[in-house]
Amino acid sequence: MDVNAKIGIDSKRTTAASVAIVGVVVYLPPRSPRRF
Repeated sequence: MDVNAKIGIDSKRTTAASVAIVGVVVYLPPRSPRRF
C-alpha cells in the first residue's frame, strides 16, 4: 500500500513538473526573441 501511494504521488509530481516545465518553455521563449 505504501509503495502504491508513493508511486501515485511520484507520478502526479512528475506530471505536474513536466506540465510546468513545458508551460515555461513554451510561454517564455516567444517573448524574448520578439524583443530581440
